[in-house]
Amino acid sequence: MDNIFELDKLLSSLTLHEDKKAAALRFLDTSDRNQDPRLCTLLPSANTPKDPRIAELDKESKSFHDVLQKHGLDYGSILENSTSAAQGASRTRGSKYPPPIGIISCANYNLRERRFCNKAGTRACSECKLVKYCGHACQMQHWRQHKRDCNNILNSEIWKPDWILEGRIPSFITATESHTQFGFGMILWGNMPAVDILNLAHNEGLDSARDFSLLFAACGDLRNVIRTVNELPDDYSGELSIVLNDFNPFIMARNLIILLILTTIETLDTETACEHALHLWYSIFQPQSYINDVAYHITRQITKLIPNPDVPLKLTATSTLQCHFDRETWGVLGKNIVNSDLQPTDASNAFNAVMNTPERVDYAHRYYAKLKPSHRLAAARWRAHGLVLPFGEVNAHHNIPNSWFFHQDERGQINLNFSDQANPLHGWDLESILEAGKAHGVPESDILGAGFFYIKDQLMEFARRLRRFKVKFTLFDDNALILPKVMASEPLVPKAFDRIEVSNIVDVNYCKVAPVLDTFGPLLRSTNPHATLVGLFMNWTLEKPTSGSAASGLSPKDKFSRSLDRMDKQLPGFSKDLLMRSAKNMMGSLRPTIDENISHIMHNIDAFHDSSREFLEFLGRFGAPKAARKAGLRMRQINTIVPPRLYAPLGSRFDAVVEVKDEEHWYLMATVDGCTFNERYVEWHRAA
Repeated sequence: MDNIFELDKLLSSLTLHEDKKAAALRFLDTSDRNQDPRLCTLLPSANTPKDPRIAELDKESKSFHDVLQKHGLDYGSILENSTSAAQGASRTRGSKYPPPIGIISCANYNLRERRFCNKAGTRACSECKLVKYCGHACQMQHWRQHKRDCNNILNSEIWKPDWILEGRIPSFITATESHTQFGFGMILWGNMPAVDILNLAHNEGLDSARDFSLLFAACGDLRNVIRTVNELPDDYSGELSIVLNDFNPFIMARNLIILLILTTIETLDTETACEHALHLWYSIFQPQSYINDVAYHITRQITKLIPNPDVPLKLTATSTLQCHFDRETWGVLGKNIVNSDLQPTDASNAFNAVMNTPERVDYAHRYYAKLKPSHRLAAARWRAHGLVLPFGEVNAHHNIPNSWFFHQDERGQINLNFSDQANPLHGWDLESILEAGKAHGVPESDILGAGFFYIKDQLMEFARRLRRFKVKFTLFDDNALILPKVMASEPLVPKAFDRIEVSNIVDVNYCKVAPVLDTFGPLLRSTNPHATLVGLFMNWTLEKPTSGSAASGLSPKDKFSRSLDRMDKQLPGFSKDLLMRSAKNMMGSLRPTIDENISHIMHNIDAFHDSSREFLEFLGRFGAPKAARKAGLRMRQINTIVPPRLYAPLGSRFDAVVEVKDEEHWYLMATVDGCTFNERYVEWHRAA
């Protein structure tokens, strides 16, 4: 605080505005160089001690702002000039403002010694295959640190779930339905692979000049929008109108910020902007540079949007955006661009209280049980730190809590917004993630590192296309069933759509299928025979009395047996023999328990269950056929946009089961992915 006092005295002695501005910039630059990075140690416990520096730094920041205001200096202008200077300076790995991650760097670094190797990683650790080094010398120097990971019991073939070691029935068998997830449960990430809802090759054809209007009525995050835009022909010259809506103010406010980060910050190169967008979307802590690089600029754009909802904001030379948000969403947005009240220690505690609470260890271990050892270690790193980064990358500068992932309850307690089942990779195609990892030289076991590069690649391509393609975004935050009435009063919003994606609001625990068809069916473009409404059913097997799950206690034994036969044909030796051996071992045990192989088979048996008859009965019971006829729609027997089930090929009939290419493909779908294999996509088009 003495430094702030000295700055105040210095500014008082100066008369020219430019001299005062230069002095403030020098002060900010000196403070940045002299202040140690605000390192945040993330521990897998809920007892991380509070860092006393945080309150002091926040107090200094407020005092700096007050001194600038006292002397007629604009905080935003000072910050912007400071950012521009930082951009021009050499950003080095290990600093508070490192460069974007373009390659896998040598994993040899030591924070205490401020030692960072800046060479590319070329040789992977042969044991864990999670990190790379530039050579033998760096690998040996780093072994003292790396052995804690490499020798971790999770990275061993002999690791067993706690319920096996303790000889007990796991809690996911004994728990009531109310205990099937832990945490606040907000769905901030997609848990189904991103879908290109145009899929032009199987519908209208690759016409580069055609205009399209798309409605994402319950959009969730931006992954489906990004995949759709990125799959357009490279030379697309038509106009694309995209309407996004979600009732959750957190989701829509965050979607808006991501779009603004990708397009409107002129002081950032595309790669840096995309990394900021990625971490705002997926990482519990954002880089320290977020404050300088992003926060002020986004706030300035928001001030343009709020008073002028009917005037499109220019994102790029070719793309625009309109927002029709209510006061609550604007309030959520303003509070969470930067939440100075949220301390890193409180955020870390809230994250770990959900992800690593002892009462949920069996759920975590069920996921770990069939993972490859190094994938277990990578998953555990995510559950401990919550950062989407390559495994061997420096992360100390990620010390700004991502306020979109937390909320404060009425008691003042900081809580995590999502559940312990959330996984940043589950919204994308896993095979594509691994391919991106190979292309970027990611060690073969670093699946989070591969995810980092895949998502970043998608964001970069999306950002580039928004600068070339004519795209018009319109954002709403309404209840989906009243959205058409709201849109009808907006003159710039399309009146008919070529695609309407309603996500899983067709589920009975949301809006239900009949009201959704009745509401959105009339909005399909009548002049386009390929115009389609796409719905996702995720929870239909939970409805009694008809259960579509072969593992359900309501299902006849022959359903399970037939499903096991299909599994055996595609995975010979994996299912029946393994099930029998595991059952014998379990019965021979002196203590009651559940074998992890049996748990794995039971968890994935529905992949091979033909549930089409039960599903059609379900649709009839909830009025889908009648509602479709009333809306002038017809359900497709063969989907043309997305397969009817995950891991079934496009063009499959409704009675299809998954198609397994090989054991690695099965491993990805049944172990790494988080699906239940009961999810079903349905497409409706206008009846002739």
